[in-house]
Amino acid sequence: MPVKRRATTSKVVVQEEEQDEADVVEQEEGDESGESSDGEDDSDGPEIEMLAKSRERRGNAGAKMAQLLDKEDPDEFYQSTYGGFFDEGEDNDYQSPTQSDSDQVDSDFDKSESDDEPVSDTEDATKPKRRKQTHVGVYREPKLRPSTGESVKTPRTKREPRKELPAPIIEKKFRWSTLQKSQMSDEARKKIKARFLVQGGPGAHRHKEYTQEEMLAEAKITEDMNKKSLEKYEQFELEQKRKRDRAMKRRVIDGPKIRTLSLTLPIPPADVRPGEPALCSRTFIEFPDEHSLQKHLSAASGTRPARMRRGDTRCCVTGQPAKYRDPVTGLPYATTEAFKQLRQKYETFLLEKADANDAAVAAWVSWRQSASAAT
Repeated sequence: MPVKRRATTSKVVVQEEEQDEADVVEQEEGDESGESSDGEDDSDGPEIEMLAKSRERRGNAGAKMAQLLDKEDPDEFYQSTYGGFFDEGEDNDYQSPTQSDSDQVDSDFDKSESDDEPVSDTEDATKPKRRKQTHVGVYREPKLRPSTGESVKTPRTKREPRKELPAPIIEKKFRWSTLQKSQMSDEARKKIKARFLVQGGPGAHRHKEYTQEEMLAEAKITEDMNKKSLEKYEQFELEQKRKRDRAMKRRVIDGPKIRTLSLTLPIPPADVRPGEPALCSRTFIEFPDEHSLQKHLSAASGTRPARMRRGDTRCCVTGQPAKYRDPVTGLPYATTEAFKQLRQKYETFLLEKADANDAAVAAWVSWRQSASAAT
């Protein structure tokens, strides 16, 4: 591509210039090293001539660079990015307007300041130029100029201070409404001040001294107020007590009652053990009649069979490990045949040994007899 060829060509030229400068530097360093070590090299052997000293610049240096650039494959970056980089012969698309604010550069902008200085005849024009030093030098203090003689000080004339004229006094003018409000506020302030003076100033009532008669009269008034307040409080408490009594009367339960009574009784002297207290506590339960006693303490009647112990899990008929428990008798069983035998034995027990006076047992016996007669 044209742009790339131009950049590469300029790069090659710069590289060749840098190579030439490096060769010159190497030649200068070789000369200095050769001069410093002449005495030592003569004794060791013949001096070796450096290639940089004898080699001359080739006349066809860089001649084939253009052919290499033509053979190089084009790069997609320079074709696709930003629309491509191409050189056009004439750029007529853009025309600067007549009233353009474009920057104007002087014609001698590229010239250095040294070109304007005149060259002396004695200076050697063929002297090679030294390379510019890029490193920063060490700071050095500037030299002082020698004094030629005593300096004569010229006396300065003092200027007279300027006289400032005083500013004219301008009388401030206020509106009529502002003046009226200011007058009203001043009058109100005067009234407040006069009232304080009549009353003895602010806070004068706090330091008033009462006589003995005035204090007794004040105490009598306070006593009457306290008595009235006490009467109201007692009346309020009496009403609250009456309300509580009425609520307690409404809660009275009519009918049979079961009461519990806890007492502390002395232990008989014969039963007292050494080291133990001589008193014991007893709790008594009072039932209104025998029917309520049997109703609430059904276990005392003996109608319910004794429960099996938790560890006894064997079938009471077959002797095998029990898997189930009869809900009526509470006995464990393992199979259905064992369950049937348990129920037959329970029916036989009810028919032969059960209490006939029990209403539930009598009802079941009558039902059983009617069922067997029907079959």
